[in-house]
Parts: sequence; C-alpha cells; structure tokens
Amino acid sequence: MSRIRSLALFGLIASLAGCANTTTEPTTAPTNQPTSQPTATLAAVATPTIGEVGPRLVFVTNQPNQMTIMLAALDGSEAKPLNPDFPRAMDPAFSPAGNELAFAVQDSDGFNIYISSVDGSNLVQVTSEAGDDQSPSWSPDGQQLVFQSNRSGNDEIYRVNRDGSNLLQLTNDPAHDGMPSWSPDGSVIAFSSSRGFSDEESSGRELYVIQPDGQALQQLTKARGRAQNPSWSPDSQQLVYVFFESAIVGGDIAGNTIYTIKRDGSEAKLLQANAFDPQWLDQRIAFTTYDEQTFHTALRILDLNTLQVSVPITMPEIDLMQPVFNR
Repeated sequence: MSRIRSLALFGLIASLAGCANTTTEPTTAPTNQPTSQPTATLAAVATPTIGEVGPRLVFVTNQPNQMTIMLAALDGSEAKPLNPDFPRAMDPAFSPAGNELAFAVQDSDGFNIYISSVDGSNLVQVTSEAGDDQSPSWSPDGQQLVFQSNRSGNDEIYRVNRDGSNLLQLTNDPAHDGMPSWSPDGSVIAFSSSRGFSDEESSGRELYVIQPDGQALQQLTKARGRAQNPSWSPDSQQLVYVFFESAIVGGDIAGNTIYTIKRDGSEAKLLQANAFDPQWLDQRIAFTTYDEQTFHTALRILDLNTLQVSVPITMPEIDLMQPVFNR
C-alpha cells in the first residue's frame, strides 16, 4: 500500500459503462484558487472521422518492473497489450484522427517516443537521443509532436515532426518543464514547470502556455503547489489539470485533485477529489483515482453533464493509470 500511496508516482502521472459513484470534494482548496464548482456545460464538438477504428480506451498497467499500455474496445472484450514486447511503456496519446498512438518506451538509452497504429502495428520510432523523452502530445493536424526530454541534462519541451525530423527546443530554463499538451486549435502548448520554486519546494509546479514556436510564455496558475498534467477542452478554451496543495516532496496520492481553468488563467475551479491523469474528451473527463478498497489505482470517467462518476474497466489486483480515449 505504501508504494501506491507514495507520490513517487509523480513523474508517471504526466490520465463508459459501469457502476456510478459520487466522490467527495476536499474540504480545503489550493491557495488563491476559487472553490466554486464548474458549470457542467461545454460547447458541442464534432466527433472526428477515424475510418474503421471504433471507440477505444487505452491505459497503462503498472506492476513491479513492468508498465504496459493496454487497449480496450469497450464492447465487453478483454483488454489486450498494445505491444507486449515492451517491458516499460507509458504516456499514451491518441492522434487527432483517433487511429494512431504516440507513447514513450524505455530502451537501453532511456525513454524514446514511438508511434503505432491503434492495434500496435506500423510501429515507428520517432526519437532516439540518449535521455528520457516522455509525455508526447499531438499537433492538431497529426503531423508533429511535442514532448518533454532531459537530453540536455534538464527537462525541457521539444517539438518534432512525426518522422523524427526538424527537432526544435521550445523551452530553455534551469527549471524543469514537462507534461506538454497542444491545444486543439493549434495556437498554444500548455505545460507544467518548476519555475519560481525554491530548492525546498522541489515538487512545486505551475502551469504555463507557450506558442508552438517557443514564444509568448504566459503563466496560468499561481497557487504555489503542484499543478501538472494539463489537458485541453475540445474547444481550446479551458484546461483540466491535477493539483496537490504542497510543493514539498512527499504526500498522499489520494490528496491529488483535478481543477479546470480558463486559458487566460482565470476561474480555477475544483472538479474532482482523489483524481489525477485527466483527459478531456467532449462531455467526459477520464481520470485515475486511488481506490481505498483495493489499495490500487483505478480508472474513472466523469460525466460533465451529470457530474456522475462511472467505472470504464476494472482490474482490481493491478494499478491502472493514464486513461485516454480516441472518441
């Protein structure tokens, strides 16, 4: 239990039918953040056309010395590994068309970014530099990726074509920059950064946005805690993100919450307690929670119209994390 409840999972947290649960909100909110509930409305967004690929849920199973990306068809069939040959794979991200995945795989020289079809075929390695390349996020046209990398000795944000060409470093700061998320309208990239925190606040993170050319840096959150894992609303007007109230190393994983915030940094609102790894898709947000009954992390879906929580898939003896949907 102690392994699961440890925030050592911080670096991995980079996020349809079933039993509905209602989760209690925390009694305290982050400093300088409003506590009112968000309105459960969102502008309708058209479902992308993705050929013959039906609705899919992808997630990561986390076991000792093994992290596996799993694919579920949401038709009652058993979830299957995307690529069983990879002992440690994580950070899955569906392409805008929903028929491809980008993800990070641990190789002999660290983590590298790969792309494959949604069934695991047509595997292509995108990055190969020594170091850890993680947390890929697609451009709206599916032709580029942004990701975090420590190849320079420090975590920074990079942009690259899907074939590995035209690498561009977007950030260059002594702080740690990571967990990028490219807005659906293509205008900005949100990311989490330790800028402005002291050595004693080494886990502290705030959210920033930057243009795809690395210009026009803007800070969004100023709560002096751990703001991370940003994910855009389909209309690019809001972000959902993880917040933990302490910037000091340590803490209880169940203390993570998810908030929404407007793209200009205004109106931060508490959405869900005991939640991390959020992914916003239409009227739903998928997330990971710590299950007090099984002592493992589990997957949940929040319906933004009803604010009810459902369970998309259960594997009670294994830690599940990083849920993403293609539609």
